[in-house]
Amino acid sequence: MLGFFVKPALKQMLHDPDSLQDLELISAAPIKKVPGSFKATVSYRARNALGALVLGQQAFTFTPNPNGSTGTDAWIVSLAKN
Repeated sequence: MLGFFVKPALKQMLHDPDSLQDLELISAAPIKKVPGSFKATVSYRARNALGALVLGQQAFTFTPNPNGSTGTDAWIVSLAKN
């Protein structure tokens, strides 16, 4: 289910979005300062600018949508700040 929300955000960052594969959750933890939110880190493989298939890692934050939406609008997904 997490991939359903992460995949579109991750594909926007990649050089070759169609090469995304092996998306896997590494960790997930609540964000104490923002109730109901959490941070998730994923690993993946994708092609870089040179055409090589490389392993990558990215963290995302998930914040509940203040509009009380459900389905794909239930969360606001953004890149996590280190």
